[in-house]
Amino acid sequence: MTFVLPFWLTFGRTLLGSHGWQTLLYLFLVAPALFIAMLTINILVWVRKDVRQKAEVSPVDAYLLLGLYVSVLLHGYFLIDGGDSEASLNSVMTVTLGEQFLGISTLLSEATFWLSFGLLITCIVIFAQELSSKKPY
Repeated sequence: MTFVLPFWLTFGRTLLGSHGWQTLLYLFLVAPALFIAMLTINILVWVRKDVRQKAEVSPVDAYLLLGLYVSVLLHGYFLIDGGDSEASLNSVMTVTLGEQFLGISTLLSEATFWLSFGLLITCIVIFAQELSSKKPY
């Protein structure tokens, strides 16, 4: 998911018909930041000895990661991409379901963005605490 989520927010959405100026913003700012954050999460999880021995994370860790993955995927689905004209304002949701969903797509995009951001910070904090509370090696 370290590679899939940034790819989805940039090129994946474009392949499904939602593209505009905001894709460039996500390509150069959001996707690299998300990649680095996901890489940090993977390192924090992998360094823990209990995870390497069992080859699995705890249920709490799994639910946090699942929530993060789903919220980022949904954010990409609902994200309204900006353009030069009214016709270019769209998301994957509006491309697949119709322009009448532009308002709800905007609202859901913002909600899933903040949910994703909160879950990302929560994952990093909790995984760092778990690493510091347990002997990593």
